[in-house]
Amino acid sequence: MIIKYTEEDIVSMEIMNKIFCKGTIMTIGGDRIPLKLPGTYILELGYEGNKYEINDKEIFDSYEVGQFIKLKLVESLDQNRNIIKYDLLKLK
Repeated sequence: MIIKYTEEDIVSMEIMNKIFCKGTIMTIGGDRIPLKLPGTYILELGYEGNKYEINDKEIFDSYEVGQFIKLKLVESLDQNRNIIKYDLLKLK
């Protein structure tokens, strides 16, 4: 898909769900190289009928399901204005 438009806006998103996955320790090459994968703190968000996800421990710990959070939404759109990809950024 070819990106035709990029839109940025500060939006208020509702936290729909919170999912925590504990990190794991893996070994690569037998016991030689231990690798610790970090935990993930996924928040499922809703805005104007669309669903979004962000992995952020600070937001995860500070907000509950049903609350709203303001984030900067950057959407890359195709020629028909369908979302190809998006980024959610915390406000400073």
